[in-house]
Amino acid sequence: MDEVARKVQSALSKDKDASASRAADAEASFAGRAAEFRLGWPAASAELTADIRDRYGYRELREGIIARGLPEKESEFRKLLRERSQDVVAHLLSDLRDAPGLIRERILPVNASLGRSPFEGADRFLEIDVKTTRTPEVDEFLTDLRRIVEGNWADESAAGAEQRFAVLQRVIGRLGSKDRVDIDWRNRVLDTRLHVSFLAREKDVAGRVVRVYDSAEGLSGGQRQKLVIFCLAAALRYQLTEEEDEVPRFGSIVLDEAFDKADSRYTRNAMEVFREFGFHMILATPQKLLQTLEPYVGAITSVSNPDRDASRLANVVFSVDEPEVATPPHAESRA
Repeated sequence: MDEVARKVQSALSKDKDASASRAADAEASFAGRAAEFRLGWPAASAELTADIRDRYGYRELREGIIARGLPEKESEFRKLLRERSQDVVAHLLSDLRDAPGLIRERILPVNASLGRSPFEGADRFLEIDVKTTRTPEVDEFLTDLRRIVEGNWADESAAGAEQRFAVLQRVIGRLGSKDRVDIDWRNRVLDTRLHVSFLAREKDVAGRVVRVYDSAEGLSGGQRQKLVIFCLAAALRYQLTEEEDEVPRFGSIVLDEAFDKADSRYTRNAMEVFREFGFHMILATPQKLLQTLEPYVGAITSVSNPDRDASRLANVVFSVDEPEVATPPHAESRA
């Protein structure tokens, strides 16, 4: 009888120790999983701890998740993530990557316009070259967009989808932010004009590059002004001239307060360029520039209002093809 009692007591003691060990293991496992859950979902577990005594609170959370059908929503979430990313982010990525090429295409007709008017002498022509110059900040943004849209969606794990969504959430958050730092960042990464730089190449009639202008450094004031005005005039002629025409069919350019802060040398350089490209200039300018502008215009209309009551117009014609009646100096137009 005593032997049986000892065996029973020994067996019970072993079972008790095994049960205690299993309980300790279960408690540790619970604590680890609870800590992981709290780390991933801090808002949902704000009132819970990783202690085993909060197990009923976690059970209620689980039952609520199941009742709302969240597990079934996982596949729908991944489908929406894939479709929305491909519809929106993929198009944005494509537009940003293609922008330099589109700018090069738009420069082609401007270069064709530049090739029709000598830049220096009779045998030097100007050509604009576009270079892609993205900053590390823009490269990082493009990398994030590629991380969102590229890869094998079908074989991606739930953890991979969540990482992809985290990148998407961060990018969309910054793009929609009202913070000044984020607004400035958005302008830098989305304004594709900032992703390219322009070079001007001076070539001879054989197509050999004689000089390259990558900035205004090393140029005199007159050279710098001529370069800027020449490119502006070429762009305007591209906009206003048919491909088969040498000069614009409608080439009137109106400049208000034209060259009012420029010296006579700059004014002459600019007018020479505009005349070379075949433009008809209509200028509103102060009287101090009349002598400089006289060789480039056919007539002047002087507007005065000495008594602040009525404007007076006086026309002065420098050269005409046919006789015409000039407006009397005393003609008035009520202001």
